[in-house]
Amino acid sequence: MIFTLATVGSLISYFILYDNNMSVGLFAPQDINIFALWLNKSYTKVTAVALGLFLARLYLDVREAKVQGKESFERYKKASVCRSSWVAIPATLICYGVLGAVGYAPRSANKDPPSWSRQKSAVFITLSRPTFLLCLICIFYVLFLNHCKPCKTFLARRFWAVLARLAYGTYLIFPVFSGQFASSMGSPLYLTYNEMFYQMIFSILGSVVAAAVIYLFWERPIVHLIYGHNYEADSEQAERRRASRHPKDYLRQYDEDDQ
Repeated sequence: MIFTLATVGSLISYFILYDNNMSVGLFAPQDINIFALWLNKSYTKVTAVALGLFLARLYLDVREAKVQGKESFERYKKASVCRSSWVAIPATLICYGVLGAVGYAPRSANKDPPSWSRQKSAVFITLSRPTFLLCLICIFYVLFLNHCKPCKTFLARRFWAVLARLAYGTYLIFPVFSGQFASSMGSPLYLTYNEMFYQMIFSILGSVVAAAVIYLFWERPIVHLIYGHNYEADSEQAERRRASRHPKDYLRQYDEDDQ
């Protein structure tokens, strides 16, 4: 069902891109309607949402196997494609290579947009986003299976969680911020590369600042109000359970909790 939804979303994207002759290159003359037909439209996100559901399904399966115990997780790991590091590490390296190739491929189209045919541009734009997401899913799945443990330990730091929340807030705010800024201009589609670059930098920085303000003064206080009392109650119950044990057990458990 998930891959059917992803296929339908890709076909919709291909039809819109091919029918309107949209180009991979930036600022192509035929892309005058790109804002009205493509950018920030819900039907262009169908494939991304479907693959996001697929990643969530993988995570829940791995999580369930880990909760059931070490033996259950080992059985799940042996049944997976990336059962061995000899498979997981090359797969990860290949994914990084594909990510680089997808990002580098449109350079020729940026220099000369008409050099890419209508079909080539439509196929590349349609498949580049699913390819990018599938590579990320493969990398995450390898980490879920406890391969590349130094990388997993590094990415498990609390520091990355804060940046992830900030990046997600920026992602949500950026279209609104950029759209409001562009709509205030007389002709937002007729810009030089330098003007477009500075406009993009201004929009990104403004979105980051707005996301940080919303996180600190709205999202974080609400989370604290909802979960703060429950956390304190759980902590008090855990403390009483530890105190009811033998003093030596209590001290040993207390040291382990601190570690």
